[in-house]
Amino acid sequence: MIHSQGVLQANGPGDTYAEMISFLAPGYNPLEPTDCNHTSFGKHIDEIYDSDLVDYIYRFLFHAKKILY
Repeated sequence: MIHSQGVLQANGPGDTYAEMISFLAPGYNPLEPTDCNHTSFGKHIDEIYDSDLVDYIYRFLFHAKKILY
């Protein structure tokens, strides 16, 4: 039996979605369409430099629509 592990590591601003897809499932698209239809918000996953970690990290941006009853 063979066990393996891969590490997806941020490497700086660029085509974050393509990098994630090529790592997770080459030739397929396992990511849900997180960018919805509100392009003014921008992408929901990007790569930024973190000065505390002294390295690039993935930043996940979430937001919710407030529903009034």
